[in-house]
Amino acid sequence: MPSFYSITTEGLEAGSTAGAETLLMLKGSATVKAKIIEWSCSFDGATATAVPVNVSIKRGNSTSDGTNSAATEELWDPDYPAANCPGFHSFSAEPTYVGQPLQSVYVHPQGGIYTWQAPKPGAELTLDNTTASFLAIVVNTTAALNALAHIVWEE
Repeated sequence: MPSFYSITTEGLEAGSTAGAETLLMLKGSATVKAKIIEWSCSFDGATATAVPVNVSIKRGNSTSDGTNSAATEELWDPDYPAANCPGFHSFSAEPTYVGQPLQSVYVHPQGGIYTWQAPKPGAELTLDNTTASFLAIVVNTTAALNALAHIVWEE
Protein backbone atom coordinates (compact mmCIF):
# COMPACT_ATOMS: atom_id res chain seq x y z
CA MET A 1 0.00 0.00 0.00
CA PRO A 2 1.57 3.33 -1.02
CA SER A 3 2.07 6.18 1.41
CA PHE A 4 1.50 9.83 0.43
CA TYR A 5 3.55 12.88 1.42
CA SER A 6 3.85 16.58 0.60
CA ILE A 7 6.35 19.40 0.87
CA THR A 8 5.83 23.13 0.43
CA THR A 9 7.97 26.24 0.21
CA GLU A 10 6.88 26.74 3.84
CA GLY A 11 5.87 30.33 3.18
CA LEU A 12 6.38 32.82 0.40
CA GLU A 13 9.64 32.38 -1.49
CA ALA A 14 10.84 35.90 -2.19
CA GLY A 15 12.33 36.11 -5.66
CA SER A 16 14.75 38.99 -5.30
CA THR A 17 15.89 39.15 -8.91
CA ALA A 18 14.72 38.34 -12.40
CA GLY A 19 15.87 35.09 -13.99
CA ALA A 20 15.61 31.38 -13.23
CA GLU A 21 15.10 30.35 -9.62
CA THR A 22 14.39 26.97 -8.04
CA LEU A 23 11.44 27.05 -5.64
CA LEU A 24 11.13 23.48 -4.43
CA MET A 25 12.98 20.18 -4.91
CA LEU A 26 12.24 16.54 -4.14
CA LYS A 27 15.28 14.23 -4.05
CA GLY A 28 15.27 10.51 -4.67
CA SER A 29 15.98 7.73 -2.23
CA ALA A 30 18.09 4.60 -2.68
CA THR A 31 15.31 2.48 -1.14
CA VAL A 32 12.12 3.62 -2.94
CA LYS A 33 11.03 4.98 -6.30
CA ALA A 34 8.96 8.11 -5.62
CA LYS A 35 6.07 9.08 -7.90
CA ILE A 36 5.01 12.73 -8.02
CA ILE A 37 1.23 12.83 -8.35
CA GLU A 38 0.73 16.61 -8.05
CA TRP A 39 2.69 19.86 -8.06
CA SER A 40 1.71 23.51 -8.13
CA CYS A 41 3.05 27.05 -8.14
CA SER A 42 1.30 30.36 -7.46
CA PHE A 43 2.25 34.03 -7.21
CA ASP A 44 1.12 37.09 -5.25
CA GLY A 45 1.61 39.70 -7.99
CA ALA A 46 -0.66 42.77 -8.05
CA THR A 47 -0.03 44.24 -11.51
CA ALA A 48 -2.39 43.32 -14.34
CA THR A 49 0.20 44.24 -16.98
CA ALA A 50 2.98 42.08 -15.50
CA VAL A 51 4.79 39.65 -17.80
CA PRO A 52 3.78 35.99 -17.34
CA VAL A 53 6.24 33.71 -15.53
CA ASN A 54 7.62 30.54 -17.08
CA VAL A 55 7.06 27.71 -14.58
CA SER A 56 8.77 24.36 -15.23
CA ILE A 57 9.46 21.07 -13.59
CA LYS A 58 13.01 19.93 -14.26
CA ARG A 59 15.05 16.82 -13.61
CA GLY A 60 18.50 16.66 -12.08
CA ASN A 61 20.76 13.69 -11.70
CA SER A 62 23.89 14.86 -10.00
CA THR A 63 25.24 15.67 -6.58
CA SER A 64 25.09 19.39 -7.45
CA ASP A 65 21.72 20.14 -5.91
CA GLY A 66 22.44 23.75 -4.99
CA THR A 67 22.46 25.47 -1.62
CA ASN A 68 19.11 25.21 0.14
CA SER A 69 17.13 24.56 3.31
CA ALA A 70 15.48 21.27 4.22
CA ALA A 71 11.70 21.14 3.81
CA THR A 72 9.44 19.35 6.26
CA GLU A 73 7.93 16.23 4.70
CA GLU A 74 4.29 16.02 5.77
CA LEU A 75 2.60 12.63 6.11
CA TRP A 76 -0.92 12.55 4.67
CA ASP A 77 -1.86 9.92 7.24
CA PRO A 78 -0.27 9.98 10.70
CA ASP A 79 0.13 6.18 10.50
CA TYR A 80 2.44 6.36 7.46
CA PRO A 81 6.14 5.76 8.03
CA ALA A 82 8.53 8.69 7.70
CA ALA A 83 9.21 9.73 4.11
CA ASN A 84 12.31 8.30 2.43
CA CYS A 85 12.62 11.19 -0.04
CA PRO A 86 13.83 14.55 1.30
CA GLY A 87 12.59 17.93 0.11
CA PHE A 88 14.33 21.31 -0.10
CA HIS A 89 13.39 25.00 -0.53
CA SER A 90 14.95 28.49 -0.18
CA PHE A 91 17.74 28.10 -2.74
CA SER A 92 20.63 30.56 -2.55
CA ALA A 93 22.63 28.66 -5.21
CA GLU A 94 20.98 26.87 -8.13
CA PRO A 95 21.20 23.11 -8.74
CA THR A 96 22.47 21.56 -11.96
CA TYR A 97 19.72 20.27 -14.27
CA VAL A 98 19.87 17.74 -17.09
CA GLY A 99 17.92 17.86 -20.35
CA GLN A 100 14.86 19.92 -21.15
CA PRO A 101 12.02 20.62 -18.69
CA LEU A 102 9.54 17.78 -18.31
CA GLN A 103 6.71 20.33 -18.25
CA SER A 104 6.68 24.07 -18.83
CA VAL A 105 3.82 26.61 -18.71
CA TYR A 106 3.32 30.37 -18.47
CA VAL A 107 1.50 31.64 -15.38
CA HIS A 108 0.40 35.24 -14.85
CA PRO A 109 1.87 36.61 -11.61
CA GLN A 110 -1.31 38.51 -10.67
CA GLY A 111 -3.03 35.81 -8.68
CA GLY A 112 -1.87 33.17 -11.14
CA ILE A 113 -1.75 29.53 -10.12
CA TYR A 114 -0.80 26.36 -11.97
CA THR A 115 -1.52 22.87 -10.68
CA TRP A 116 -0.56 19.63 -12.40
CA GLN A 117 -2.04 16.30 -11.37
CA ALA A 118 -1.15 12.93 -12.85
CA PRO A 119 -4.00 12.20 -15.29
CA LYS A 120 -4.13 8.50 -14.41
CA PRO A 121 -2.17 5.84 -12.50
CA GLY A 122 1.09 5.13 -14.27
CA ALA A 123 1.38 8.71 -15.60
CA GLU A 124 3.14 10.12 -12.54
CA LEU A 125 6.48 11.93 -12.71
CA THR A 126 8.94 9.39 -11.33
CA LEU A 127 12.22 9.82 -9.48
CA ASP A 128 14.98 7.26 -9.99
CA ASN A 129 15.74 5.31 -6.86
CA THR A 130 19.07 6.99 -6.28
CA THR A 131 19.97 9.82 -3.92
CA ALA A 132 21.45 11.86 -6.83
CA SER A 133 18.08 12.05 -8.63
CA PHE A 134 15.76 15.02 -8.11
CA LEU A 135 12.80 16.88 -9.59
CA ALA A 136 12.34 20.59 -8.95
CA ILE A 137 9.91 23.42 -9.64
CA VAL A 138 11.77 26.27 -11.36
CA VAL A 139 10.43 29.72 -12.24
CA ASN A 140 11.93 32.07 -14.80
CA THR A 141 10.70 35.64 -14.46
CA THR A 142 11.51 39.10 -15.74
CA ALA A 143 10.89 40.77 -12.37
CA ALA A 144 11.21 40.03 -8.66
CA LEU A 145 8.12 38.37 -7.19
CA ASN A 146 6.92 36.06 -4.43
CA ALA A 147 5.77 32.49 -4.97
CA LEU A 148 4.35 29.45 -3.20
CA ALA A 149 4.80 25.87 -4.39
CA HIS A 150 4.03 22.32 -3.30
CA ILE A 151 4.77 18.76 -4.38
CA VAL A 152 2.73 15.65 -3.49
CA TRP A 153 4.24 12.20 -3.99
CA GLU A 154 3.77 8.57 -3.13
CA GLU A 155 6.35 6.06 -1.97
